[in-house]
Amino acid sequence: FDFSTGIMRGSVNPVDGQVYATGLQGWNGGGRAGLTDGGVQRLRYTGIPPHMITDARVVAGGLELDVNFQVDPDSAAEDAAFVTEQWDYLWSRNYGSDQYIPSTDERGTEPLEVTSVRLEPLSHDGDEGTRIHLSTPAVRPVDQLRIVVRLRDAYGKPFDEEVYWTIHAIPPSGR
Repeated sequence: FDFSTGIMRGSVNPVDGQVYATGLQGWNGGGRAGLTDGGVQRLRYTGIPPHMITDARVVAGGLELDVNFQVDPDSAAEDAAFVTEQWDYLWSRNYGSDQYIPSTDERGTEPLEVTSVRLEPLSHDGDEGTRIHLSTPAVRPVDQLRIVVRLRDAYGKPFDEEVYWTIHAIPPSGR
């Protein structure tokens, strides 16, 4: 959804059945520029299912994303399809922290290399979506991992999304 501000809470209004979301620019996480300071926005159901990430998992040696649409395999193979960066925070009594490179503890962020992408249908006929397995052998516990996803569906419609993870542990192989 293209909200005009960062979003923190959503709720269904029992009177009209619509979803209302509230937010502040501070909840934007420094992501999109030009958002308003705050607001209340209504989401109106159109009957058209939105393309979206329905699940995200950390697995041994990588990351998995489930989407509710068929992914164009050519778009998943493009260099800009999955852009990742990771960082840690300096834990202290003070509020907030700069970003720190997990491998060096210097200020900044570091990319997490995606070495391969594998697509699997989520159903026998593929109509229920796609599981995207990203091989990232260097995945490790970090305070924050950000992945920008730029794909197209099977009909060429663009899909752009961001996922933020806090990774506490990596599951062992064989799970």
